Amino acid sequence: MTKTRIISEICAVTKLNRKEVSGIIDIFLDKIKDSTNEGHTVKIKGFGSFYNVIKKARQVHSPIAGRVVDVPEKAVLVFKSSKETVKEKGA
Repeated sequence: MTKTRIISEICAVTKLNRKEVSGIIDIFLDKIKDSTNEGHTVKIKGFGSFYNVIKKARQVHSPIAGRVVDVPEKAVLVFKSSKETVKEKGA
């Protein structure tokens, strides 16, 4: 499912216009990014958690360059679904 489809479905249920719904979703996603970038975990009960994990620097073989390339350390946003979400999916 895409962001556009989510916006369309929310518009159909709430009768809000696309611009309003799109703005709300953008604010929601920005708050998640800002909080995780500050080192916080964002927990949404019944849905899951968003948090940053630091991936260590490493060396990888680049088939394009044909040599070993250094990849620097970086933060990666991770989502872990709640147990409730997993149960519903399997049911």
